[in-house]
Amino acid sequence: MKKKTPDDIYQIVGGNNNYAKFMKMLFMSKQDIEMENLKATGKADLYDEEMLVNIIGTSSAKEVKELDELFKKEKETTLAQMFESKTKEGSHLQKFVALCLEKGAKRPITKSADDDLAIKQANEIHKAGASRLLGQDEDVIFNILVNASRAQCASIADAYLTLHHMKFERAINMKFKGNCGKLILLWSQTLPAAVV
Repeated sequence: MKKKTPDDIYQIVGGNNNYAKFMKMLFMSKQDIEMENLKATGKADLYDEEMLVNIIGTSSAKEVKELDELFKKEKETTLAQMFESKTKEGSHLQKFVALCLEKGAKRPITKSADDDLAIKQANEIHKAGASRLLGQDEDVIFNILVNASRAQCASIADAYLTLHHMKFERAINMKFKGNCGKLILLWSQTLPAAVV
């Protein structure tokens, strides 16, 4: 007897109804579900920026790399290229997504953090962002967060609150609006906290 695939389950349960879709999803891996969603968002009329932000922000470094490779295989373009074509040129979101996809696969996966470094990084982020009356130096903020492990990002957020008496989330949302702010915060949280 051959092993049943999620598509087989979908057909057995009756297909094309919510119950069948739910049962199919139970048998799919996180990666398979995300790839199904990405296939749908690759269509010009179904592009869902928020869903892609959620996928990238809540995925591990390995998952981001694998998703990008799967997407390239399926759509003959990379996630970065799709984001670039669908978002405003030079926007914060476009820059941060490109960095996440480019450097995200090399992101450290350690569960420990360097608290002294976190204090220095929190100060750099503050000087580049919330301390400025107008604008921000997004390159400094993006490079720190993209190259830091999730544990290091959590330590940076704790140090930020201690040093500047402001939640890291508020400081980010002051300077980065919409899906860019959301992605930065999801990217900065530990994985269980990042899952939406």
